[in-house]
Amino acid sequence: MEMESKRAEASAPPSDPPPPYPQQGAYPPSQPTGYPPQAPYSQQYPPPQATPYSQPTPQTTTTTSNVVVTAAPQSTVIIRSQRLNSPNACDIVGLVLAIINTFCCFVPLGLVSVVLSGFAFAFRMEGKHESADRLSKISVVLSIIGFILVVVIVVVVVVVVITHANSLDYDY
Repeated sequence: MEMESKRAEASAPPSDPPPPYPQQGAYPPSQPTGYPPQAPYSQQYPPPQATPYSQPTPQTTTTTSNVVVTAAPQSTVIIRSQRLNSPNACDIVGLVLAIINTFCCFVPLGLVSVVLSGFAFAFRMEGKHESADRLSKISVVLSIIGFILVVVIVVVVVVVVITHANSLDYDY
């Protein structure tokens, strides 16, 4: 209850406004009229005095200590480079070529190369990089063979159709 009354007093606006500022005249002139103009400050400090330096007399104290320095044991660090278990460019290219080959060119070789590319991805994730490299290269080669086969088949079909069309005799 007491806290609430203090909060109410603290948050209430003051009832009496502050007193007004006294009236001031114009600014005083730059040089007071009763004082003479001052000269620029030119006082110089006296030069520093040299103080004689006396060296303390050395005290002769002899201490003998044996210091043994030992080298820290050398440790051999063997860094074995590990290949990442993520697909590389050959895996990705093999899969893309296999999919294009399957849908656009030669379906049997495309399917085989998609399966081989999938095995390459699986072997790569297991850390069997040599097998994955071998399978992804085979997948790329099969996809290229599929593209070449389709081009050869299309050329043969076009040549056969053109030669056969010329040999037919149309009698109507």
